[in-house]
Amino acid sequence: MSTAALVESPTGVEANLGPVTERTDIPSSLSPFFSVEAPTVYPLVVVQALEAIFAQYNEVFPSLLPAHTASPTAYRFCQPAALAVQVDMVGLTDEVLTDLAARPLEDVVEYLRRRIFEIDSSIAMYHLLEQLFPAPGGGPSAFRAAWRAALDDVRRRTDLPVAVLAVTREKCDAMVTSEFGLQPGDPVTPEIVQEYTGFDTFFGPDEFLAHLEANGGQCGYALFVRSSLPTNALRNPGAEVEHPLLSDPQLLEVIRNHAVTINVDAPDAPWTEQINDTKGYMPLMDLGHIITSVEDLDSIRFHQFLTRHGVSWEQVTSGRVTLRAKPAVSSYGAYGHIRRVWSKKFRQDLAREISLRGPYVVQLELDVPVVTNAYDGEEAAFIDRNFIFIVNGRARFGCGFRNHMPTGTVEYARGRVHGNGAAFWSVIHRPAA
Repeated sequence: MSTAALVESPTGVEANLGPVTERTDIPSSLSPFFSVEAPTVYPLVVVQALEAIFAQYNEVFPSLLPAHTASPTAYRFCQPAALAVQVDMVGLTDEVLTDLAARPLEDVVEYLRRRIFEIDSSIAMYHLLEQLFPAPGGGPSAFRAAWRAALDDVRRRTDLPVAVLAVTREKCDAMVTSEFGLQPGDPVTPEIVQEYTGFDTFFGPDEFLAHLEANGGQCGYALFVRSSLPTNALRNPGAEVEHPLLSDPQLLEVIRNHAVTINVDAPDAPWTEQINDTKGYMPLMDLGHIITSVEDLDSIRFHQFLTRHGVSWEQVTSGRVTLRAKPAVSSYGAYGHIRRVWSKKFRQDLAREISLRGPYVVQLELDVPVVTNAYDGEEAAFIDRNFIFIVNGRARFGCGFRNHMPTGTVEYARGRVHGNGAAFWSVIHRPAA
């Protein structure tokens, strides 16, 4: 595939996105949210390529599971490995989409793979995603329809209702405020949970223990486990986190046996046995290169990774290429990221972070396109966050959300295009059937 015509420029794109609308009607401690009514429609071949990438993710992910840490019934409900993923990638301009529409599927798959930041199977903020872009005429949004269908798939496969489980009190409280718009300690009724998330109930640690006690130690739910570390531990690696569930081997086994997410670690597990928020799939899909020390950057394998991605070792060491290094396990978002050209300081900082956070994944920094809104002249970078689900046993692109970040923000200057308070959103659709 010749990609020369598809190289995206981070400048010079103009579009009439229209006015940015403030949304205060979606309950969350993170409110308000901001959006523009400027939908993007992906060509069918792009949708099919993303579905193919999701299928590859599901193929490689189980190989990361350390068999010696799991009972024979652990993760028995994780077939396929992930019921849904969020694919964060470089935003696709109209020019690129037009070009891709005329390409063979295998070429589009390869093109998109080279523009992926991460693939995440720990979906969150369900109510926001369902409500941000309602369907015309009052029907369910594209995200809501696909997400709820994916949960129905789980119910059929497991013959169980589905609960979302926060394994720490900090995670539980954060979800109560950000995803339900309530205060810690407020009751989160099944009716609220079902309306806001599609799950049948919500468990924090105390609620899950009460459920087991009331049922003779038996779990009556398939569990969508929210096991990411609290943000204070992401900012300060080594910070003590209380694990009332996962620190108990019997409870750990119960949760793994009912999980529909492969992300349940023993708190004291060495990094070689950690699966929570892992980026270990990335080298298996050639999306990044994993290192356990800075000396690994001098290896032939890293040089070969660069070559496959169209960059020479000499370009890196001469400072002409920016690298991004990110923690390989138990981390999400931009916590612990190092974004810099090759230098002594880059290696020193990376060595320090590896000693604190464990192994890292190294990628080439990807240029993000910038659009000027013809409506008001505001300039914003954008990435595409795409959601693919297992529906009726098959991968299906549900929708995407274009994440815009104004270029005048500190976050953009730091290389962070994400969903903070300065961001505004537009929706990405699959083509009409």
